[in-house]
Amino acid sequence: MIVSRKHQFIFLGINKTGTTSVEKALDTYKNRYFQKYLRIKHNIINKGKPAFKHNPALNAKKLVGDRVWNKYFSFTFVRNPWARTLSEYSKHRHNSELSLKDGFTEWVLAGGNWLAKENTMKSFVSDNSNNIIVDYIGKLENIESDLTKICEKIGIDPITLPHSNTTSNKQPYQEIYTDETRKIVTEWVAEDAEMFGYEF
Repeated sequence: MIVSRKHQFIFLGINKTGTTSVEKALDTYKNRYFQKYLRIKHNIINKGKPAFKHNPALNAKKLVGDRVWNKYFSFTFVRNPWARTLSEYSKHRHNSELSLKDGFTEWVLAGGNWLAKENTMKSFVSDNSNNIIVDYIGKLENIESDLTKICEKIGIDPITLPHSNTTSNKQPYQEIYTDETRKIVTEWVAEDAEMFGYEF
């Protein structure tokens, strides 16, 4: 989460959607004292959970207050949810002796984890009535062009995006899925796929 008072924007970072790279690109625009204040406030109100970096929109709105939230331009990025689920597994890859495909299959059949099944991108951008409260939702697949639009909107020069936290796997994510894991994960990500217009 990055808040810029000068340019009046709020960037919200959803897990596994390029957050680290975007934060690095926007770092010079944040107000460090206000950022520190928000982080302390977050630790008091939310006991530090979820991580400040990945604060959902509803949390962020409470932290900055209605006046700032309504005045500032808020934005975030989403990602193909099947690719996001695989990325979450790859981050915590438990059994390195197995191939990526076999390990992922084992992980999915064992039930995955909280991010894969419950920490949806839909819940990140919505209020308690499932209304989207974020001004702009870009897609990781179009991040360069979407970021250009965002820069124009908030009045900053176009930025070059550094690539951080990239995985070594270069295979198309579809190749890592089996018919069985695809069926299971499709149930997990159904809401995100529908809301953001993604297909396997």
